Amino acid sequence: MSALMRTGLPLAALLACAAAHAQFVTPGTNLVADGIPPVPNAIVDKVRAYSDFWPQRALSWHPQKREMLISRRAGDASQVFRLEAPGAKPEQYTSFADPVGRASYPPAPADHFLFVKDEGGNERYQVWRFDLTDRKTLRLTDPAKRHSGPTWSADGKRFAYTSVAVGAQRDSREVKVEIHVMEPGNPAGDRLVAALPGAGWYLYEWSHDGKTLAVGEYVSAVESYLWLVDVQSGERRAVTPDRSARVAYLGASFSPDGRTLYTTSDRDGEFRRLVAIDLATHAARVLSGERPWDVESFDLTLDGTKLAALTRTTNLGANPIGRVQIGNNQTGRTYDMVLDDVVVDRGFI
Repeated sequence: MSALMRTGLPLAALLACAAAHAQFVTPGTNLVADGIPPVPNAIVDKVRAYSDFWPQRALSWHPQKREMLISRRAGDASQVFRLEAPGAKPEQYTSFADPVGRASYPPAPADHFLFVKDEGGNERYQVWRFDLTDRKTLRLTDPAKRHSGPTWSADGKRFAYTSVAVGAQRDSREVKVEIHVMEPGNPAGDRLVAALPGAGWYLYEWSHDGKTLAVGEYVSAVESYLWLVDVQSGERRAVTPDRSARVAYLGASFSPDGRTLYTTSDRDGEFRRLVAIDLATHAARVLSGERPWDVESFDLTLDGTKLAALTRTTNLGANPIGRVQIGNNQTGRTYDMVLDDVVVDRGFI
């Protein structure tokens, strides 16, 4: 047998073996595949369509056009895209190495929107402006602090956000949460409204006249309170002054006339219910009835005539199977829309 044949046979065997291995998944060196049959690569290719997907999430409706901002993965990080119409191809707006988690248009037509992101996973979240005309971005907040928000005023001319110094306090008792107000086109005019003691403060909503902010004070999962903060003076007033029992309040929306604050509460009951609080008397009126489910979230129409509330009817892991209750504030009538076999989350409404 010639030398060429003697070397060619082992080489052909090696090539055949390599070709066979290429048809199957090769387990990593940290795995021991004991008793598991080889998995063909063809199956992997078929399954990839179901395992390697790009989730998309609605972020903000355009105030005038029938389009929205959505979150969608671009490369390794979620970015902001524009969805011009149902079924249209999303148009990418932001392009950063870091994910962009939140974005919102102002309530009135404008040439910009705001978004929030950190850098390198440092969790110092910053508020940025995206200019729709030239596609340029501008950071609006102090990079040395961590921020949350933004919360738009009803006319879209200002936004409020919270700011916390990072690494400057020895313990949580020294933390102060600052509430700031800014015009998106004039970051130099940023104004400190109030500095609130403790770390558990967060913004909910502006009143329709732009004079007041609804603010939440978080103590624990079973205890939280609502406050009103005067945007001009920074003075705060308790909406839920009674602290004789631990009660949790979640969410806050003003009626258009500013006399009522809608929220959810487990006061006097086991479950969170949708309530309307009279801001003059602090009297609370239950709107969602006596139902054995938590109200997960709610939303009020701009004219204040209707409320929609999402309740948990069946526990499925961390997600509720939803029942949406629609209420008319003028007639007092309500009706339910049951989402059978549909799993929804708290961001549904």
